[in-house]
Amino acid sequence: MSGGTRTNCSASRSWRSKPSWLLRWIEGPLAVLYAPHCLLCGRSLDSFAPVCAVCSRILPQLSGARCLVCQQPLAENDLDLCIRCGVHNRGFARVMALGPYAGGWRRLILDLKAGQDRIVARFLSARLSDALQRQTSLAPSVLTFVPMTSRERRIRGFNQSQLLAAGVARLCGLPVRRLITKPFDTERQSVLRASERRENLRGAFRAVGSSSEAESESVLLIDDVFTTGATAEACSYALLEAGYKEVNVLVVARAEGSNAPK
Repeated sequence: MSGGTRTNCSASRSWRSKPSWLLRWIEGPLAVLYAPHCLLCGRSLDSFAPVCAVCSRILPQLSGARCLVCQQPLAENDLDLCIRCGVHNRGFARVMALGPYAGGWRRLILDLKAGQDRIVARFLSARLSDALQRQTSLAPSVLTFVPMTSRERRIRGFNQSQLLAAGVARLCGLPVRRLITKPFDTERQSVLRASERRENLRGAFRAVGSSSEAESESVLLIDDVFTTGATAEACSYALLEAGYKEVNVLVVARAEGSNAPK
């Protein structure tokens, strides 16, 4: 991991507080007219936040013994690594997740991917930024995101990982760059087994160009869900091969078992 320098996210507190009076002035009348509701419980809201304060507080957390690298649940409390992280170089140094791919996190991610409400991206970006701020040992030089092919982006209309990365970058005062490309389509990861997912993505991601500062740059890769880690591994290997010093991963949710995305 990188040294003990605090990330720039602390600077975002003042940035977000300055326009708060303006946001309240605008959102108040609009909230009366359009009567927004919490996406998770349906409670009426007095602002355009997608989740009420109660649901926001009870979003599930990762629990139990977890692998220090990928956050996979461990069978025994005295273990610190899962089998794969213990015997393989995953490419990334560490995965950080806000919670499990279940409950409210799952619902918000599905809403985000469906493109129903871009304000969900703003909410999730804020939570990711807060999580990054608490990681005092992590000081990324640049943020990037899991790319899509041109066809994938055309079908969905946007890249949800890019939306999240842009939001975190804005709140943390960090640069976000498109460091990886996906030149060809692959089979949907959700229909494949873990071993098949890794083979499916072999060579699917490539670093974009080169950077004279790559050797000194620590990259934070942002995505919505981490399941087997095949995507994060493939992206991380591409970045390391391009000369970047270290790759860490920040996601909204860590999926496991029957909760894996379909």
